[in-house]
Amino acid sequence: EEPETVDTLLSDLTADDPKKQSNAAWRLGGGGGAKNLDFSDPRIVDALLIALKDADQKVRGFSAWSLKFHLSRQSDPRIVEALTSTLSDKSNADRVHEEAFDALKTHTNSSIVAFAIPFLAHSNGTVRLNAATLLGASKDASAVEPLIAALKEKAEPSIIRALGEIGDPRAVDVLIEVLRSTCGSTLSHGVPDCAAESLGKICDSRAVDPLIAALTGAKRAAIGVSHYSSPRIDYITALRRLNATEAISAIKEYITDDNREVSRAAMESIEYLQKTSGVRDEGIKEVMARRRTLTDRCDELKRTVASDPGSLIAKIKEKARIAKGVVDDVSGIPYIYDDIKQLEHFGVPAVVPTLLAFGDASMIQRWQMTDLKERTAPMLISEVVCRWIKDSL
Repeated sequence: EEPETVDTLLSDLTADDPKKQSNAAWRLGGGGGAKNLDFSDPRIVDALLIALKDADQKVRGFSAWSLKFHLSRQSDPRIVEALTSTLSDKSNADRVHEEAFDALKTHTNSSIVAFAIPFLAHSNGTVRLNAATLLGASKDASAVEPLIAALKEKAEPSIIRALGEIGDPRAVDVLIEVLRSTCGSTLSHGVPDCAAESLGKICDSRAVDPLIAALTGAKRAAIGVSHYSSPRIDYITALRRLNATEAISAIKEYITDDNREVSRAAMESIEYLQKTSGVRDEGIKEVMARRRTLTDRCDELKRTVASDPGSLIAKIKEKARIAKGVVDDVSGIPYIYDDIKQLEHFGVPAVVPTLLAFGDASMIQRWQMTDLKERTAPMLISEVVCRWIKDSL
């Protein structure tokens, strides 16, 4: 078989075979780990620019992908001009537009921004995402109103992030509305997280009270919801960016959050806010002492699980006193899933009896519905163990 070279790939790129052309275009952009090619050969970009106008949509798509690779290596105005032209060509497939937006986000100008704005209403989600990302990277104020209009039509994280990247105060009101309407929802798919992050970047004082309200409400909303989906850490970080000393008492409640990352963010934010403002909250000392007590109990549990996993099952069954259904408050313990890896020893067969020990049918249902049962087993067990520790204190 003939060895692959730049010459052979350039020949394939002009072949009368779209499949062979697409593969050549892909390889000429480093696709498939093509390490032995000399990508500095100027003929490659020349050929890809021609292939970008090929009659076959797949050839155009792979050519756009490879031109993105070459644009990252060299600032060639011909590539920018060619990819910009693809945005005005309605005959191009979604893949071509996706790659063009992704490549141009680091080479934006006013004309590219103008081309990108209509794509905020595109039917393809990836095209919308890449267009919004480009507009955010441009930091062009002319994109703010179109982004706000798009956000009012549909709250998408990419649009929210773009407004945060631009940092224009005109976006504050709509971002606050998005935050209020989505915080606490398990179906918001990262929308309140992004809204909080963008409000923190814009740094407008109008966002302080809504963020405090969202943070206060998140405590109760997080119960029975995956710890990874909760935006608590984003609310705390945004309030820190806003230097919101009035949020210290609300943030204090999260020093003993179930999630260690949230707990750490709360402590660091309070330390920062107290240092910059001179405000002191004496109640924090008591909360920190409780956190140390709970951490000690976690360490004790960790040693127990490591030495005899079965004994913990028996202990839970024996001492469980929490009523069926959702508990009013499961705060007050660092989330142990991340650092008590020994919970893997429980295995899937132990999940149901462990959860039944607490009479928690909702958790069993969550476990049965997931496609990642082996991975979620220790997470769910750790949640009931958190409840057991709180109940035991």
